[in-house]
Amino acid sequence: RWGTAEQCNTIAPAYQDMMTARDNLASNSPGRAKLDRALNLLGPPDQPNGIEVKVTTQTALGDAVTTGFIHKKTTIRINLNAVSNITAMFKDTTTAAVTAGVLVHESTHGADGRARIPDNSARDEMGYELRAATAESFVFEGLHTNSPWRTWTVADGRDLARITLEAEASTYIWCTGNPLCR
Repeated sequence: RWGTAEQCNTIAPAYQDMMTARDNLASNSPGRAKLDRALNLLGPPDQPNGIEVKVTTQTALGDAVTTGFIHKKTTIRINLNAVSNITAMFKDTTTAAVTAGVLVHESTHGADGRARIPDNSARDEMGYELRAATAESFVFEGLHTNSPWRTWTVADGRDLARITLEAEASTYIWCTGNPLCR
């Protein structure tokens, strides 16, 4: 279940945008597989499956935390105020696309969290962030709109250097002050 009914109604359009982005990609493409992975983690909004999506006012755009060993629970939080601030700064993208991108990014982390026991190394965190930023870029491609981080643009397509920069920044933020990051 995706949090409260109000939160579910707020996030459900982003889920629909994820499906639209996926459907606009070639059926055998890596991007479609990455968006399918995120969609499969989330499942339909009203399906109880150990996934909770919450709207929050935390400072970050979003995060995902998976707890438990056998019966895992994943909580994904999205800050829609931060999304609005991003889209206000970058006029060539949409709030809907950025929200869907954040949901894919955090769902990718959720899927990674369910598939592994984290070792908390900066190297592994960088790998997780590269996977999430790459998956997120396919949302912008599928919706044919620019990423505010320029990981995918209508004019130039996917930019692996920008994906790497986004992943490095996220890894730095996650590791700074985190005694678990080594």
